[in-house]
Amino acid sequence: MNPAAPSGGADRASRRVSARFSDLSLAAQIRATALRLFAELGVGGTSMRTIAAEVGVSLGAVVHHFPSKHDLEVAVQRDVTEQILDAVHGAGVGLDVVEQLRARRQAWLELLTRSPEIGAYLSRILTARNEGSVELAKVLVEGIRAEHAELLEQGVVRRLDDPEAGMVLYFSIVHASVFLQPFLTSVFGMTGSDTEVLERLQRCELDLLTRPLFLTGPDAPAVRKGSRRTAP
Repeated sequence: MNPAAPSGGADRASRRVSARFSDLSLAAQIRATALRLFAELGVGGTSMRTIAAEVGVSLGAVVHHFPSKHDLEVAVQRDVTEQILDAVHGAGVGLDVVEQLRARRQAWLELLTRSPEIGAYLSRILTARNEGSVELAKVLVEGIRAEHAELLEQGVVRRLDDPEAGMVLYFSIVHASVFLQPFLTSVFGMTGSDTEVLERLQRCELDLLTRPLFLTGPDAPAVRKGSRRTAP
């Protein structure tokens, strides 16, 4: 068998993906293609003509559904946030807080595994530092606020001493794999799109959120007066 040729299973999987894409409406095909290209090339590096060529339609067909590139950007962002909310909202309801958080993070991981272009899109857009990234960040922050408020109502989390500053750090921890995507490989030697790496980050996220990092109180080890460790 030619090693360069796809296996029967891979070929069938490819046909299934193609079938699912062709089952979408033209507007949905355009959004899905734009999402992939925005993730790969950035919004600024993707033209409406490129999107039309990838979909296999005329530029006029794209403009018919999305009169401007900004309209398409907004539609893609809305679609991504809806997918995130659909995947995560309600996961783990009724479980204890740790299991509930684990269920929500697992739902998030499954979404990124199923649609890796979403993670790549979020990373690229949120680190672009433009109007689009600000709008997307606002939506995601509101999602984290809602999660905290829901858990607060259940009585399983405490109120933040400083709600605004606390939310900044809470948001940063939850979305660390997105914000740190450009540095995961170069600084930490990790591949951000690797499912195993995402699972490790989620386990550590849960650990940081549900257990104190620093030992305090009667269980803390005694520190001798006058002793001080210096930075290496």
